[in-house]
Amino acid sequence: MRFGIQHKIVILFSVIIFAGLISLLIMSYQITEDNMLQTVRTDMIAAKKSLDIYMNQYFLLSNRELGELSLADEAEGLSRQLSADIGSEVDLYDRDGNQLSGNAAGTGGEELAAAQRGEIAYNVHFAGERAMATLAYPLESGGQTYGIVQYQKDYSQLYAASLSFKQTINMFAVIIFLIVFIASILISRQITKPVRQLSKSSQQVYAGDYNIDIKVSSRDEIGELAGMFKKMVQKIREQIHIIEQERDALKKAQAQNKIFFDNATHEMKTPLTTIIGYAQIIKENAFTEREFFERGLDSIIREGKRLNQTVIEMLTLAQASSAQTEYRMEPVNLGELALETSEELQIKAAKYRIRIQSIVPEKLYVMGDRNRLKEVMINLLDNSINYGDVNSTVRVEVLKQGEVPMLQVTDQGEGIPEAQLEHLFEPFYRVPGRKGREHGSAGLGLAIVKGIIEKHGGSIQVNSKVKEGTTVTVRFEGEVNV
Repeated sequence: MRFGIQHKIVILFSVIIFAGLISLLIMSYQITEDNMLQTVRTDMIAAKKSLDIYMNQYFLLSNRELGELSLADEAEGLSRQLSADIGSEVDLYDRDGNQLSGNAAGTGGEELAAAQRGEIAYNVHFAGERAMATLAYPLESGGQTYGIVQYQKDYSQLYAASLSFKQTINMFAVIIFLIVFIASILISRQITKPVRQLSKSSQQVYAGDYNIDIKVSSRDEIGELAGMFKKMVQKIREQIHIIEQERDALKKAQAQNKIFFDNATHEMKTPLTTIIGYAQIIKENAFTEREFFERGLDSIIREGKRLNQTVIEMLTLAQASSAQTEYRMEPVNLGELALETSEELQIKAAKYRIRIQSIVPEKLYVMGDRNRLKEVMINLLDNSINYGDVNSTVRVEVLKQGEVPMLQVTDQGEGIPEAQLEHLFEPFYRVPGRKGREHGSAGLGLAIVKGIIEKHGGSIQVNSKVKEGTTVTVRFEGEVNV
């Protein structure tokens, strides 16, 4: 059987109180008995003195000398007189222990034998609820014993009072024990309540439930323990949350890596299939069909360039996302860079009768890698030209919102459905049903842009409305601003 802390406290308190009460009862019994015996002793001494005085007065009034013969002659009358004077039975004996008086008091006993030996003796005899004290002492003259006096007194009333006192003490002891026992149960329960809560909470934690609420208001060591336990569980919960986040992020990264490699394999496999197919046909047919030969070479060159472009974009994406890639940070005039890039791409835009409108301040600097930021602008403008409507305008705007420099590129095209916006920055992602003017893109442009912007401590956001156009907003936040 396992005893809890509460049971141990109750048992310990009970044993201590029980031992204390037993000791108190023993001492009370001893003191009560000693007091009663002391009362009897005092009475016996006083009775002997009184008996001696009464006997001397009796023989003096009788005009006789106290001795063996006079004692024998006057024994009956003397016994009655002494009994009447002292208020208790008095018996007279000769020196051999023979009873001289005719009272009905008991004869013999240890006291009488001691008196025959010349000793003064008394004893208290108990019989049920009765207590009788007996005193016996020798009558001497000239060093010779000529008689014995035996005195008896009833102390039953005193004995009854002593017993009543003991019973009262016993009753109080039982009441005190019960009060202390009940109090120890209540106190121990209150003391061990936080411990029970901690035990229950630890079982919950062991079972994997960390959503616990420990309510311990005490400010003692147990309260401190409960507080530390609560902090420990909170810390574990936070760590588990972090681990779960990292696990989810790892799963997401693994899924993205799989998609990336699947898409990369597909993007590289398609041109390779075309190249290998035409190469085999040319090898088998040689130059028998000049037109097919020329068409095959054009396809091989075109798909080779496409494959080369895909590889370059993949390397660029890897560099943009790598933590080991070093950027050459310096103050860059964002407005000047936007105007320069717009002018360079205006020739391409003119092919589709698209005008690039630049709204830039004279000076707005950010801390960044100029070449990487230009790559961002080229990608964004190239997308706007590729997907913008003919005879439309692409607007490039550099502005400052509060303390945050911003770059916005807006086109007037067919737009992107809202459900597709969250996938735009995934590598190799293309919006279903959306075709640009130029083919060969692997769908890595926006993924590269996002990687570069995040390395600059910024963020990128796309807003679009179908049949109206798309706006890409880049924010340069944090300590990268100048």
